Amino acid sequence: MKTVFNSQATEDVLAEAPAARGNKLTRPRRAVVKVIAAAGAALTPAEIHAQAQAHYPQTGLVTVYRTLDLLA
Repeated sequence: MKTVFNSQATEDVLAEAPAARGNKLTRPRRAVVKVIAAAGAALTPAEIHAQAQAHYPQTGLVTVYRTLDLLA
């Protein structure tokens, strides 16, 4: 059985996590969420950072780590 992966639905679910903890979903955080949702495999924080900068160039590595912590 083949699993169908809907990255938009996954992105929407991931995007709710920061708000559920009382945090804003800023543009850098949204860039990190987009990368994670679109990833077909596990990524390192450095890989997430590099790809997130393509969506929003001001995304910092600290933002990646903090967003990962919010999603955990």
